[in-house]
Amino acid sequence: MHYYIDSAIEYSKATLAFLGSFYDNTFPGEPHYSPESIPNLEGKVFVVTGGLRGIGFHLTTFLASKGAKVYSLSRNAAHSRAAINTIHEHHPGAKIEYLPIDYNDLSTVAPAAKHLLAHEPEIHGIVHNSGMFPNKDTPDEVVFLVNVLGPHLLQKYLDDVLIATAKKHPNQTDQFRIVWVSSFLHYTSLASGGVDFDHLLKGTPLTNYKRLHSAVSYSHSKAANIFDSIQWAKRHPDSGVISVSLHPGALRTEINPVGSPMTKFIEKTGYDPVYGAYTELYALLSSEITSAHNGAHIVPFGRFGKIRADIERAANGPEGDRFWEYVENQIKDF
Repeated sequence: MHYYIDSAIEYSKATLAFLGSFYDNTFPGEPHYSPESIPNLEGKVFVVTGGLRGIGFHLTTFLASKGAKVYSLSRNAAHSRAAINTIHEHHPGAKIEYLPIDYNDLSTVAPAAKHLLAHEPEIHGIVHNSGMFPNKDTPDEVVFLVNVLGPHLLQKYLDDVLIATAKKHPNQTDQFRIVWVSSFLHYTSLASGGVDFDHLLKGTPLTNYKRLHSAVSYSHSKAANIFDSIQWAKRHPDSGVISVSLHPGALRTEINPVGSPMTKFIEKTGYDPVYGAYTELYALLSSEITSAHNGAHIVPFGRFGKIRADIERAANGPEGDRFWEYVENQIKDF
């Protein structure tokens, strides 16, 4: 009897937390960070994945307009180069370089990373902005590949130069960042602790679920992004680099699944993608974020937010170590 009562209490707490966070994240009010808050970024180098559309376009524009050099990494060369031309029309001196990368094929990560490392002795921040929302026919392992393994692998290649940059500039305390773009939908992961180890550790995540709804596969990968953020911070405690995750906001972007009830809701109530860039700018640049906030979660449009309690506990505990070891094993040949 006590078990059922305790379970009911925990379920009620989780439901209330979900509803409270849903409202807070969906209707956050005015931005807490805007382009006017961006300092001069001359001499800074940033890496932004996910292409020059939606949030990535606005984020790249803001950074480049303040003097930063931005590397845009994505698989769509034609669209990215057209977007760069558009940015140059408004900001002729913008320093933006496109590098091809496709997380569907992890062998493309090393060439992009090595090109970057060969040309840039310093990197000041990385925004893992890329991601996919699957359709009903997308295999679960592809979702995990694109949303989790790809960003983790790229970060592994760039760790040394990012940490070395922070060490070279001890006077710029807390200014070096890794931003892992998660989602409010991490709250909807079916797994206790967010990551389903029963299936994950068999080699391909979640494939034992039959007819798994695409939103569940996505939410699982977004919980995994939070694991990455927290574990990176724990494993690099004296690096001078801050690792945070975030939910960019309920935005009208191309990642939303066409025709779904969620998309129809966002089309009516959601925000322009530029607001997601405000959230990412806060995570990447705000002086409010210090080393004391390593592993923190940022919510729209530039505030500290909450991670689902069981996911935060798991990411900080033995499950976080298991997750890191699993991902490292999956990418070791790339």
